[in-house]
Amino acid sequence: MRLEKCFNSNGSWRNKVFDTAFLVNALHNASIYVSWKDKRKIEKTFDWLASQQHHSGSFKETESDLHYKRSDVALTSYVLAVMLENESAKVKHAAVIEKGMSFLSDQLDLITSANDLAIVTYAMMLYAHRQKGAAFEKLIDMSTITNNGTERYWNTLNSVEATSFALLSHVMANKLLGALPIMRWLVNHRSELNSVSGQQSTYFRLKALSSMAKKIALSRNDYHVHIRYGYRRKLFRFTSYDSDTEHMLITQKVRKLEIDVVGIGAGLLQVFYRYNLNLMNFEHRFQLDLQKQIASSNQELKLNVCANYIPTVSESRSNMALVEVTLPSGYVVDHNPISEQMTVNPIQHIEIRYGGTSVVLYYNSMGSERNCFTVSAYRRFKVALKRPAYVVVYDYYDTNLNAIKVYEVDKQNVCEICEAEDCPAECQK
Repeated sequence: MRLEKCFNSNGSWRNKVFDTAFLVNALHNASIYVSWKDKRKIEKTFDWLASQQHHSGSFKETESDLHYKRSDVALTSYVLAVMLENESAKVKHAAVIEKGMSFLSDQLDLITSANDLAIVTYAMMLYAHRQKGAAFEKLIDMSTITNNGTERYWNTLNSVEATSFALLSHVMANKLLGALPIMRWLVNHRSELNSVSGQQSTYFRLKALSSMAKKIALSRNDYHVHIRYGYRRKLFRFTSYDSDTEHMLITQKVRKLEIDVVGIGAGLLQVFYRYNLNLMNFEHRFQLDLQKQIASSNQELKLNVCANYIPTVSESRSNMALVEVTLPSGYVVDHNPISEQMTVNPIQHIEIRYGGTSVVLYYNSMGSERNCFTVSAYRRFKVALKRPAYVVVYDYYDTNLNAIKVYEVDKQNVCEICEAEDCPAECQK
């Protein structure tokens, strides 16, 4: 990645504090691949981050973050942690770090969010703050033990992120025995990569697991992994000289795996599976209404969409809500597909996907108010066998809260769309 293309001239990424800190931390961790010129850019980025500190010592987001709402405490902790992980920034911006730590120290007793506390604890561990022990004990008290005591996690709006920072704190404190149940939970819980927050959580998860792996890796690894399913057998051997990751693809019909590990050492074994659910068969938690209009020329489709959250408690609202509109075969949108949108709860972001065949709209949240807009699409391709299209609305952080509706446009037979020389015989009659 070229830093010149990622960062503004002032060293920031889209003028957002968290995104800038996140990117510069990722690049720092990949420093062996970064040129000396880009390292100067990283230094400039840390200067920009330092300039965003408020008089209180805190950091506040410059713009609303659609993907994940972090508190000032969490944001301040993360920026300080990123600075502390970079030796150059740690020295150059020591005063900024000290002022930020003073802010976190004052806030520690007031923190009630496990997600905030997890990041605060990690920052204090890196700084060797005098209150790191108190923060660590408070963090443990907020954890949840599950799976017959073999796993530990932190139940928050973003459990993967909070649990990842908790594992990093355990590794920093050299509490490896207590870290094992946390590691087990993280191994079994992955974030979806098709969202921004999912990518961020995945980064934190892998960072925490790799940090743990460095601590428990044994130089005398020598073990075998036997995998059996049906009549098939597969044997893998791992020694201290092996660093490659082994992959094995299982057929869809397999419902039972037997795995035996024999020998001495440490490793990570993961079994991944995916499945599809028909959302039409589930209770809708959003009201979703569609009304389509086809222009007389049959070339333009206007789809009016209205959605609102169905609260279980009066006046409650969803988290960030997404409305995804897919288009029928042959239809695509232009660069400005949305019109007649309402101003009560405005659309925060519009994303066009898959070559203009899908539009995704982002709302900060949805309540019982109606959120309506119109999507305009145009028929660019002649298609005889048109598939139905759908509109789905869902809570970004709890995808179980959703609603989906399928719609179709007028079907055309082959004779209506084929060219003369390509038409079958029955079209000549």
